[in-house]
Parts: sequence; structure tokens; C-alpha cells
Amino acid sequence: MKGKWAVLGLVALGTFMTTLDASIVNISLPSIARTFHTPIGGAVEWVIIAYLVVIAATLLTFGRLSDLVGRKPVWMAGFAIFTLGSICCGAAGSLPQLVVARAFQGLAVR
Repeated sequence: MKGKWAVLGLVALGTFMTTLDASIVNISLPSIARTFHTPIGGAVEWVIIAYLVVIAATLLTFGRLSDLVGRKPVWMAGFAIFTLGSICCGAAGSLPQLVVARAFQGLAVR
């Protein structure tokens, strides 16, 4: 019974982090635009669009993959990719790098 609560806690944490990440990026778009000297409404919106397009494009594929190899390995790989993508987003030195890092991060969201 104890293991089931641990799994629930980890899945809840992962879901919370995904929601928090999306909210933070939406709120911080003006700061991102100022940092990269880009107007809001221009290329800076691709930070959100790339993330959402990758999620939509790969959702069914990763659902099928989790049916084939199991939910745990796919979830663990997604958690690792999300963490690595977050590090890449934090280290991005230009807007195109940030967009690519967000697209990579979108691979992890299931």
C-alpha cells in the first residue's frame, strides 16, 4: 500500500510541474521579450507555440509507446527529458535557443 502512495505522489508532482511550467512561461513572456530585445506578439510567442505543437504532435505516439513498453519507463524518460529541457531553457542565450529548448521540453509532457 505504501508504494501506491509514492507513485501517486510522484505522478502528482510531475503533473503539477507541467502545469506550473506552462503558467510561469505565460506570465514571464514580457520579461523574456525584454531579455532578448524582441517585441511581444512577435517571435517570442514561439516559446509557447513550439511547446504546444510538439505536445500535440507526439501525444498519440507516446501513448502507444507506453502501451508497448510500459507506462513507468515512458514516464521516467519523460521526467528526465523535462528536467534536461528545463536546464536547457535556463541556459538559453538567444530566443531561437529558447524555442528549441521548449520544443525539446514538450517531448516530455505526457
